[in-house]
Amino acid sequence: MTGRLTGLVKALRSHGLRIGPGETVDAAAALEALGLADRERAREGLAAALLHRESQRAVFDPVFDLYFPAGVGVPVRGDGDRDALRERLVAALAADDQALLARLAG
Repeated sequence: MTGRLTGLVKALRSHGLRIGPGETVDAAAALEALGLADRERAREGLAAALLHRESQRAVFDPVFDLYFPAGVGVPVRGDGDRDALRERLVAALAADDQALLARLAG
């Protein structure tokens, strides 16, 4: 999670946003408290910690989507049922669904 946050901050800085160490620490604390289970909640928490003006959302939102794609933080294995996982793997392999295979492996 730290690597994604660090990458997000670097990318935002490269787009001209002024984000200091204090904002980065606040963002890490927000992400730790909120987790990634609810992606939109994490987005809003990070935006609150990192942004100074509403106009910065035009840069923040697409960069957030790159560093925190929809599959990040979403539990894939459910209750840990091996048979269900096996069925999902078979279906992903049969469909050559590389994205699903990567999520299941993660």
